[in-house]
Amino acid sequence: MENLITNNGFVKLSRSILDWEWYDHPDVFRIYIHLLIKANYAPAKWRGIEIFEGEHITSINKLSKELLMSEFKVRESLLKLKNTSYINVTTTNKFTRLKLIKSVVYNHSSEINHKQISYPTTNKTQSNQEQTTTNKKNKEKKEIEERKEFFKNEIFKFSNEFPNDHLIKFYDYWSTENRHTGRLAFEEENKWNLELKLKSWVMYPKITEKCLISKNRP
Repeated sequence: MENLITNNGFVKLSRSILDWEWYDHPDVFRIYIHLLIKANYAPAKWRGIEIFEGEHITSINKLSKELLMSEFKVRESLLKLKNTSYINVTTTNKFTRLKLIKSVVYNHSSEINHKQISYPTTNKTQSNQEQTTTNKKNKEKKEIEERKEFFKNEIFKFSNEFPNDHLIKFYDYWSTENRHTGRLAFEEENKWNLELKLKSWVMYPKITEKCLISKNRP
């Protein structure tokens, strides 16, 4: 892959990005490409703060407005990128510093040897194929559990406003996984506002419980 940030005019991507683990995740992919475009291509200063190559000073609120995404989805996507070692996140009371980490989809060097970048390929032997499949399933399962845990923590931040039983039922319904897409129920929503959803759940508990029963039927 050629260097992604070469000057202030272009961001170059290799077609091999199609193999990237987050390519088929709309929110994560969109935020990462946004950061590639917005990140500094050379050291600079902003309000007395030194910003290095591959870094971007922003905020969750600003990213939410720029990408027309909820702050919840912005935080969740950044967490995924951080946990998979594609970015570093440093938060202060005034701003958030995001730093792109050298990886298969980003390299700040002016020249890159294409042979140095490779993606996992399917091995020829059956045993290795099975091991690769097992590793992939374990990775996907771990990633889903992390997303569920993150979602649960966000929900229980409202424990002072809603009964515990209410929050548990809400979580059980909206954390249901879609077996076809691998996304959780709340991730299928185009516009997601957690607080409003929790309030509407209070207004229509019988309807949502009925939906939950129907959704879990084989």
